[in-house]
Amino acid sequence: MNNVFINIWKFFKFVHGIISEKMLAGRKNEEVIEGNSGSDYLGIMDGNSFRNFSLVDLPGICGELECIVNNLKNSTNIEYLLYDYPGILEERLRDNIGEIEVLLKEIKSVNSNIQQLNQQHLLFSKEQISLKKTLKKLKDNEIREMETVVSLFDNAMFIQWENAKNSRKVEVLERFLSDVMSKQLALENLNILATRKLTNLKKYPKGKVTNTKFIESNSAPTLSPENPEVQKIPPAPPLPHWPLPNFTNCNLFFPTDDPNRITSIEELD
Repeated sequence: MNNVFINIWKFFKFVHGIISEKMLAGRKNEEVIEGNSGSDYLGIMDGNSFRNFSLVDLPGICGELECIVNNLKNSTNIEYLLYDYPGILEERLRDNIGEIEVLLKEIKSVNSNIQQLNQQHLLFSKEQISLKKTLKKLKDNEIREMETVVSLFDNAMFIQWENAKNSRKVEVLERFLSDVMSKQLALENLNILATRKLTNLKKYPKGKVTNTKFIESNSAPTLSPENPEVQKIPPAPPLPHWPLPNFTNCNLFFPTDDPNRITSIEELD
């Protein structure tokens, strides 16, 4: 069916070209050009050049007409081609236009999504840069606070740390860490000694103990009687019985009006 319309269109185009060329040739030269064969020729424009139209061109025209006639004869329903087929083509065209519109909407949606993703990626990159700057600032503040504490309580170690921090040698840092660990051990020992001293002072306030050095030195734990190690210790030997003199019958003078005389054991405390 499409071939019929194509052939008809080609034929009318061919005939229209011949008629146009004939009219143009008639304007330029109204006389009949006689050829060598004695036949009559008409002037025809072939592109930009002028050529002669002869009977040789008639077989081509006849072939085109014959092809059109055969296609029309072979068509089973001319009314279908004239009335129904244009509607079918119009419906197909509308369907194709609808598909193109749907495809256009999808393309616009994809483009919008891509722009949103690019915007989100840009915002995420900015947020990531901001978080990195904040984290670096927090780390710098933490390091500055620790260095401030060290400089306040141990300026000598802080100076050593400044020298070790600016160095790129492993030996310098290892030596500094060894000094820090040694000083840490010394501080732990001082902490233990000071804690013991404070405990003893709280347990025995000033004025109740005469020899605090003896108490501090005797810091060994006491053993309970239930301890099996205590039960293995043998008992003490019995004390000897010495004869004591009887002073009840002796006439000794005890002054009673002495102001420094001790009258009870409680006065010894």
